[in-house]
Amino acid sequence: MKTKQSSEPQKYIVDDYTFTVSIVVSNFNGAMAASHWCGRMYPNYQCQFVTDERYQQLKKDLNK
Repeated sequence: MKTKQSSEPQKYIVDDYTFTVSIVVSNFNGAMAASHWCGRMYPNYQCQFVTDERYQQLKKDLNK
């Protein structure tokens, strides 16, 4: 019996102030899965795709 793989992205940041979820994706299929995951887990949030560099900057800014 196969188990369903989680579509949760490996790198993402949730910003509760701006209601956005910033997600790093590497291909089209990853973007589709991440968008679907974001809609299920954070229904009132905007999903945005970011580069790894932007992800690192957001992560650094949130830890201040």
